[in-house]
Amino acid sequence: MNEVWNSPDIVKYIESIISYIHLSSYFENTTWDVYIIMFYMLLALVFLIIIDIAYVSYSTSRTKFTFSWPLYALRTLILLFTTVLFLPILNYFFSVLSCITNNQNKLVHIYFNEIVCWENIHILHSIFAILIAIIFVVIAMIVGLTYFDCRTSSADPGAR
Repeated sequence: MNEVWNSPDIVKYIESIISYIHLSSYFENTTWDVYIIMFYMLLALVFLIIIDIAYVSYSTSRTKFTFSWPLYALRTLILLFTTVLFLPILNYFFSVLSCITNNQNKLVHIYFNEIVCWENIHILHSIFAILIAIIFVVIAMIVGLTYFDCRTSSADPGAR
């Protein structure tokens, strides 16, 4: 008996639906410069979240908020990062590391064949991608443990 998930037609359909949420698939037909600019914009966004976390924690320790908008921005962005945007952003960070072997037995980027992997500036981009992916996952885990209820049978209607 064939299982539903073992059907190639269903797997292709699910793969086509999931491909719409991956950020890296939208940059396949662009240049390397646009791809890296988007990478550093996501990197800057994660660093801005870290700065906002530091500001909110400092303001909480002083029990005095000069501005309340960083708290609301942090709450909104963190909830988006841990739910809807988690996989697309993490996939984009790891897509910088995606390499394949070309005809000349060189490792090249999967989307940009002119970029040789683990040489020159690609090493710097890869190191940043690995570090920021680790930081991003740690932040998402902390937020997940803080905001989301781990019990599947929770009686709390606000549990996620």
